[in-house]
Amino acid sequence: MQRVRDAGFGWVRYTVFWNLANPADDTYFWDNLDAEVANMQAAGLNIFMLVQWAPTWARVAEVVHPNDQAVFYCYDTAKASDPNFTGDPYKNIPDCEQDRHPAPSAVRKFATALTTRYKGRVAAYGFGTEVHSRVFWQGSTRGDLSRDQFVDDLLRPAYEAIKTVDPAALVVGPDVDRTDELEQVLQREALRNTRLFDVIAFHALRHGGWSDPAQFDNEWLVGNRSLKNVMELYGRGRPLWIAELGYQIEPADPQSAARQASWLDLFMRGITARPWIDKAFIYRLRNDNPNDFGLIQNDGFDSPTPAYVATSSYLGTLALPRFYFLAEGAAGTFFDMDIAMANPNTAAVPIKATFLKKDGTVLVKTPTLAAQSRSTIRYEVDVDPSPFSEVSTVVESTTGAPLAVERTLFWNNDYYSGHTGSAVAAPARTWYFGEGFQGSFDTFVLLANATTADATVTVTFLRETGTPIDYVVGVPANTRQTVWAIQVLENGAPALEGQSFAIRVESNVPIIAERSMYFNAGGLFWGAGHESAGVSELSTTWFLAEGSTGDFADTYILVGNPGVQEAQITFTFLIGDPGVPPVVATTTVGAAKRFTLDAESAYLNVGAAPGQLAVVSGDINVLRSAPFSTKVESTNGVPIVVERAMYWPGGFSTWAEAHNSFGVTETGVKWALAEGRSGRGRGFATYILVANPSVQAAELRVTFLRPTGTPVVKTYTVGPTSRFNIAVPDNVAELPDHEFSAIVESTNGIEIVVERARYWNGPGSAFWAGGTNATAVKLQ
Repeated sequence: MQRVRDAGFGWVRYTVFWNLANPADDTYFWDNLDAEVANMQAAGLNIFMLVQWAPTWARVAEVVHPNDQAVFYCYDTAKASDPNFTGDPYKNIPDCEQDRHPAPSAVRKFATALTTRYKGRVAAYGFGTEVHSRVFWQGSTRGDLSRDQFVDDLLRPAYEAIKTVDPAALVVGPDVDRTDELEQVLQREALRNTRLFDVIAFHALRHGGWSDPAQFDNEWLVGNRSLKNVMELYGRGRPLWIAELGYQIEPADPQSAARQASWLDLFMRGITARPWIDKAFIYRLRNDNPNDFGLIQNDGFDSPTPAYVATSSYLGTLALPRFYFLAEGAAGTFFDMDIAMANPNTAAVPIKATFLKKDGTVLVKTPTLAAQSRSTIRYEVDVDPSPFSEVSTVVESTTGAPLAVERTLFWNNDYYSGHTGSAVAAPARTWYFGEGFQGSFDTFVLLANATTADATVTVTFLRETGTPIDYVVGVPANTRQTVWAIQVLENGAPALEGQSFAIRVESNVPIIAERSMYFNAGGLFWGAGHESAGVSELSTTWFLAEGSTGDFADTYILVGNPGVQEAQITFTFLIGDPGVPPVVATTTVGAAKRFTLDAESAYLNVGAAPGQLAVVSGDINVLRSAPFSTKVESTNGVPIVVERAMYWPGGFSTWAEAHNSFGVTETGVKWALAEGRSGRGRGFATYILVANPSVQAAELRVTFLRPTGTPVVKTYTVGPTSRFNIAVPDNVAELPDHEFSAIVESTNGIEIVVERARYWNGPGSAFWAGGTNATAVKLQ
């Protein structure tokens, strides 16, 4: 097993002989299987167990079709388990271990026992294989009834038993090698409105000698559809595993070993380039049959074959896939949803975009992003034209190349408002938010569960006044749920009405959490709003690149302290006006509390009382009207969460729009922004906001990535301890009417922080009726 791991493999498929592990009812022999599982775990391999060969006691008595007895080859388990037997364990007999299918009750019983024993150690299970093959499955008749029995008598009880014991385990099936059989099984599953496996498995057999990896898309076609087409129509968003790759290539000859190595390299490259294929398992470990891809010689020394060398050489060049998660999303009659993706790499990147709907429907797109380009998936046009959908999104960079991914929701067809969210890199069991208010705002917590296990989630609201309050909600596997703050009750009444709060989200399985806020403005329902993904870790230091005060905009800094002791906070404001020194002020935030700083009115809140500011240096009156960035520090080591919200125009009574984003916890020299627009009939204006907390100037190179054409490159200088704006199209004449992404680099090594704000005109040319903001993704 260690040799398998050393080759670069992360998974192993292991066949469990049911008749040997459970030879009689209520009799189990686990010792050999325990030892094999321990060996695979010790090598760091993920385990996929495939159960085959039902024992006699578990089988259903049926009448065998007379034509079977003359040609039916099956496995002689007695000979196979005899260490002194050296012949072929296959023989022509009419009544053997697999010529009767097992009873559903026996399947359920063994699946329960197996999963109970290996829960947490085995990642995936499969029961049965190749429904169309008499060698592995024998129904009482041919055709549809046999496949129905396969679905109802084997797949259903196995799936239900495994999920009852270990909801996090993957169930794999149906393990067929013909597209017509796969299509029929998936159709039957859909007609029953059920789910019988989390992963779709296919056997890619007898495929030697291909010269073009594109044959992956069209090979194994028996009937009307290719494998890719079947997955698109009936896969329901589930991953595809090539569960057997390399069985029976061609008759052996002296060149077969070298040719297998060449073919295997080609197959792996073809699979890697196809995001709709999630994993592939090479059929044979040992080279027992020269017609198969054996990786290790059966010579007593486990010598590597040429196929092993080809495998390890190629896998050693691959990076792990990267994931980008967006919990919030909606489309239809009220919202338009765009997913913007930036590829900063010099090579094209294949991706898989998975969309999880509230009703459990899963939709998948697999585009390829051109090198150094921006690409957009418009959900209603490219994915799902349904009248209304609540949806979460997972974008996978299958080759591991880094991307930047953002989602924007526009209100109504006239785009009178909108908000943007940046993707997070991984699910987590805990999430934090600094912002929240229920009353004049509606606050929603969006929870996306992309796992195969149901989640139980506790949402804790840390009120600015009053004690924290919990709300518990279930989020089924592969779905999303929404918690509206008005639903949270205390003594039968809304507990959060008229209250500001921070939020903590805790789940028993990893999930994604975001928070959106809306308010009525300009006579329009939800005329404005903003949104942010949560952060999974607290920090004692936060940086906010954006901030502005004065007659047009109001800025608020929101600090959440989920801890059990008060946090001593220092704010450092880096002023955008040249030559103005930073402003430094301090305050305290109580345990399990939230603190709100109105930057424009900060000068009115100076004092020694709790909740007031003490000015350390600088002129706090500068914040009454200035562009600025902010550094927030907890100086006594208590970790906190920090966000910033901006509203415009004017004061509270005239606000018509807003945007929001989290701070970042570290500076960097290279950042990526997926979204950016200019012109395009709505007066889009984009601002890239750069904060430089260093005492040295930062030299910038900004690369603007377009959907087509070569990138546009600009250079700028950002002064020490200051903030700098790059306006598009004002400062970039080459992009007067474009969609674009941006890569921002500090070429002299001075670390910076980057955000982006984007504005557009609304109905009747209302100036900046809409606006969004997002923090850049740190690349270096």
